[in-house]
Amino acid sequence: TSSKERKAAKKHNDYQFGYGGGKLACEQALLSASKGPEQLPVVILRLPDVMGPFDNLGSHLEIQRALQAGEAVPVSLAEEHGIADPHSHRVSIVYAPDVVAAIHAAAAGGGGSVAGKVFHLGSRETPTVPEYVTMVAQALAKLVGGNGDGGKQSVRFDVDKEAPFPSVDVGPICISAALARLPGWEPTPMQEWVERTVEWNMDEANRSYSDLMDTL
Repeated sequence: TSSKERKAAKKHNDYQFGYGGGKLACEQALLSASKGPEQLPVVILRLPDVMGPFDNLGSHLEIQRALQAGEAVPVSLAEEHGIADPHSHRVSIVYAPDVVAAIHAAAAGGGGSVAGKVFHLGSRETPTVPEYVTMVAQALAKLVGGNGDGGKQSVRFDVDKEAPFPSVDVGPICISAALARLPGWEPTPMQEWVERTVEWNMDEANRSYSDLMDTL
């Protein structure tokens, strides 16, 4: 990338620029070591937003709490991401236990077939932010009861307030290499893991954990 592009990325999101830049530098160092005399076995996993149990950022919990309180859920991507229409911009998300499974699959390795490779992880589904919010509402309706509409009609979107996610806003990522090369790896269907995440967050101790981690 050019100096102008790097400055624009840093201005767009200074935290993600620093985090992503640091991770990229680590990847390059490790990949270089894998080709040197050390022959270090390296597999790179790249993640979009991660949701699920033990969430340390709280974006899913923020959505769930708003829905349970009957509040409109922020879905705007304009200020932080420069995206005009959140209803058309699709994103990738990965379920935390699916990341664990991918790490195990990468460690298993399938011989040398994954060494020195880079894999993008994510769910097969690539929802918009409003679609993800609706999935959370449907899970709540299923687990605690609703008004008979499966949670859909009760959802209200706040299009003027910034959405709690995504932090990775480039659009859907391609997970085909991970599906093809990581032995036995298959992402959990999104509606299934959304329901598991909603249920996990219904436990007060779990919510307290996420709240604590979000302050660190």
